[in-house]
Amino acid sequence: MCFFRGAVLRTAAAVILCLLFCGCAAETITYTSEYARVKNLCGSGWLTDGNLAVTSLNGCTYRFDPGIPEAERAEYIRIHQEILGILPSYSLDGNGLEWYVLQSIVSHADSGCTAYADLAMQKNTEQVLLILQAICGEYANYGYLYALAADVAATLGWCEKEAVLPDVSIFRENPDLLNLVYPCFTEPYADEKQQKACRDLAIYLYDTAETAICNEMDFRKAVLAFAEENNLAFIPTRLEFSHGTSDCPLKIRTSWLQIYLDSEYEGSCTLSEESKAADPLFHLTPMIGFLESVDDRLTELRELFACTDTALLPVYMQPVHQIFSATGKNYGGMYYPCGGNSYVEASSIYVLTHEYVHYLDDLTGTGDDSWCGEVLAVYYQKDMTYLSRCVSAGFGASITIEWLTEIIGQPYDSVEDEIMFQHIMTAHEENPRYSLISLYNGRLSFGDYFVQTYGEPVFIDCMLQPEKTILHTGFTMDEIVEQWCGWLEQFKS
Repeated sequence: MCFFRGAVLRTAAAVILCLLFCGCAAETITYTSEYARVKNLCGSGWLTDGNLAVTSLNGCTYRFDPGIPEAERAEYIRIHQEILGILPSYSLDGNGLEWYVLQSIVSHADSGCTAYADLAMQKNTEQVLLILQAICGEYANYGYLYALAADVAATLGWCEKEAVLPDVSIFRENPDLLNLVYPCFTEPYADEKQQKACRDLAIYLYDTAETAICNEMDFRKAVLAFAEENNLAFIPTRLEFSHGTSDCPLKIRTSWLQIYLDSEYEGSCTLSEESKAADPLFHLTPMIGFLESVDDRLTELRELFACTDTALLPVYMQPVHQIFSATGKNYGGMYYPCGGNSYVEASSIYVLTHEYVHYLDDLTGTGDDSWCGEVLAVYYQKDMTYLSRCVSAGFGASITIEWLTEIIGQPYDSVEDEIMFQHIMTAHEENPRYSLISLYNGRLSFGDYFVQTYGEPVFIDCMLQPEKTILHTGFTMDEIVEQWCGWLEQFKS
């Protein structure tokens, strides 16, 4: 542990004084009534919407559900202050915390030293963990904070802990568990046996490290050392995870996205119960692999669009029925341009690149929501279109891989094969021009033709500013559409 036992004894004396103070002052705590409205992270409704009883003590502000009796409030404050009193021994400071104490909620921390705590969660590791998340940040490594919280709780006499080496074979079977991020400690990403192994490993590494673990970086180094000592094929993820309210069981932060998983989200491929269960967002290793690949693709797109904005784009993964246009038509995703508050609603993970291109388009200040903007988004979604096609075919879609192979005359096994399929299908449209401008069917085909003919930089410039197409190509956009329609004739044979 990264502190001297003498410091703990000195802190214990301070805790005793704090207990005496809180006990004597319980009847003299005064509250003001302040209105607070906090929205749920996903869906509709409010976490709290009304007046709360507010008081402050030692730099911490408490906001209580007014239905909580004052004696229970005082006891909660006493316990909370007891935890804060010992944290300086760990080089942590709880000053400035904003604490909402409510009833029957899922406790979680938010940005800005703010947390929402269920009154019933007291005098245990989880209560300490919530405080640490509020202080260190909700995306701090969960395993590190859990081990630290267990140590604090044990020091306070609230639980017993033992440094037990878990079964290494569990991590050999699934090395991604060594990330010790929040999903490793909860269903459906880890079963009960795996969760226990992660808790045990976090405590074991914290208590037995040759060099005292003083911060998250030290803890991550200990994990890497453990992996190397046991010859485990472990590559740490750059993704960060946290949990939210009951309607948002998982929050994911990538390099460019802030993803909120709605509790009602069932899966991106909803053809059957089996396809729902196979969705990457419900499985640890597939989720990490998929979102890291999306992250890499978004990095490439940002370079193409010369994007320097570093803000994370919020993405709300929701069930299909919640996402619709003004006409009531369902979509796999929608981008909502709101300046600095822009966001995406998506019912499919396979539209993330598509909607991000709309975001990049919006950031240029030159794009619009015409069919050209959709061509841009559809073209750069081509890898996801191929992947989702394969997933759908694997779970019983009417379009099978065998049928696709027959249509294109070669094995369907690449993004280029999806583009070929789109060329063929568009060529057989009664009116390819209408298909392009009014539907989605011809947009990947047209984008591919444009890039092949005029190059990718010109393609981006023209899709962003279609009225300037003639300056870049010598033709108007209408003329290029006509050229494309003629070019498609070769795919009819």
